[in-house]
Amino acid sequence: MSVKRVLNLGLDAPEPISGVEIIHRPIIQVVPRSKNDPDIQKMINYVKGCTHLIFTSKMGVRIFCEYMSLPEGISCICVGKKTAAALKECGYKAAWIADTETAEGVVELLRKLDLRVKRVCWPHSALSRSVIASYLEEMGIEYKDCVLYDTLVNQEFQKVDMDGVDEIVFTSSSTVDAFVEIFGGLPQDKVLTPIGPVTAGRIDQQQRTDFNEVCGPELHSPGAIPFHAKCKSQF
Repeated sequence: MSVKRVLNLGLDAPEPISGVEIIHRPIIQVVPRSKNDPDIQKMINYVKGCTHLIFTSKMGVRIFCEYMSLPEGISCICVGKKTAAALKECGYKAAWIADTETAEGVVELLRKLDLRVKRVCWPHSALSRSVIASYLEEMGIEYKDCVLYDTLVNQEFQKVDMDGVDEIVFTSSSTVDAFVEIFGGLPQDKVLTPIGPVTAGRIDQQQRTDFNEVCGPELHSPGAIPFHAKCKSQF
């Protein structure tokens, strides 16, 4: 009986799975911005008088905690359990964790909180969507957002013989984009497993792009046969 081989492209090493060979190849790299960056210095000063901190990634937590300690009495909002776990590793506890682990889930949580006379800080990646900032702006909530780090393609990525891979795990939209940049597109003969709905949406978007390039956009007309049945991908 052959062993299932799964390629995981995330930054953190995945947990072992019985009967599965996991190949861990981080396809992205995180580059923290300098603590001396003027905007980060403004954030550090702003946080001292802050009431709420929003964390939307594990890396955001880790870099933030390297740059400063959390002021006493500040309340932390986390996008999900893993982000909250990263905060706990730094010695702090999340006051709230979003039920849905997306920016939209964080906004739904924020809607339940009275932030009218509060000061909010949101440190994040350069690739973060503007969903949270737009909500805070719309509601007239005092806030500061700050880019803590950039997410880039891992220039030292070690390619894998894809013929022996059964499944590919994408842990973020940026891992999808990096894979496409390195390989030219997404394979159609593998199981593509996204972590989270945003990543799933990015995979779907890229598959449609790949399909249009190979077969033409006219096959996406309403009622058309699904493209997997009409066209064999070049990948």
